Amino acid sequence: MIVKDILYRNKDIDYGLNIIFKLDDNKFLLFDSIGFSFVEEINLMDDRWKHSLHWGNKLRIDGIYEDELTAYFVVFSNGNILYIYQSINGDEKIRQEMRFVLPSDSDYKDIVSYMNEEWIDVWYSKAGSINNIIFSLGDKTCK
Repeated sequence: MIVKDILYRNKDIDYGLNIIFKLDDNKFLLFDSIGFSFVEEINLMDDRWKHSLHWGNKLRIDGIYEDELTAYFVVFSNGNILYIYQSINGDEKIRQEMRFVLPSDSDYKDIVSYMNEEWIDVWYSKAGSINNIIFSLGDKTCK
């Protein structure tokens, strides 16, 4: 899976993070706060979508991992990891956040160690399968 672009938005609700990975085969991989699904078309209905600033174009996704709906890891071919995690904001509501963790970051080894714990579920790996990712061939509207 080669990614051409990444768009994201974070709604003002718990678990409000959505991420769209535009793939090179003109399909999309959608993260909808609790999981991933492939879709062929996406209608972007509002202007709250932002392009990821830390994205290197044309990277391959080498793996997607999940820790029981609390953390997700998307590993790219250059070693960067898109880390999706929970945080508590000022009014004590749990939100999802995301950040790119680079091999040069001080906490990179800790994130990789966490990602490789035995309880972590594999959604996708280039050596394995994509059985955990849902294929939704219809139109997905992101409002």
